[in-house]
Amino acid sequence: SDITGELKAERFKVGMLTAEGADKDLQIEACGRSQLLDLVGRQAQVTDLTAQLARQKDFVQKLQEEEQALEAEKQMAYDALEQCRVDLHQSRRRMEAMEGRNADMERGAEGRAAVLDAA
Repeated sequence: SDITGELKAERFKVGMLTAEGADKDLQIEACGRSQLLDLVGRQAQVTDLTAQLARQKDFVQKLQEEEQALEAEKQMAYDALEQCRVDLHQSRRRMEAMEGRNADMERGAEGRAAVLDAA
């Protein structure tokens, strides 16, 4: 009967330990679920941030392409302006040359008229 009592006491202890172990298993499982949900949430955040980064990279690339296009347009405008300056300079030279010839012609005509008048 002492053995039966000890056996019952041991079974009770085993039962208590089993219940405590099951309770701890439930706690661990709940903690694991909580951590898993936290990780899933973090993964969603990382996915969102990755998508935002990709959009920002696309936006920056488009801005750089627009900047290059504007730089090319600016260079074309500078080139056209320089060509206008060259054309203007050449036109001035031609005008000065024509004015010089006109002045020579007028002096020649005046000289001929003076010769004719003297004759």
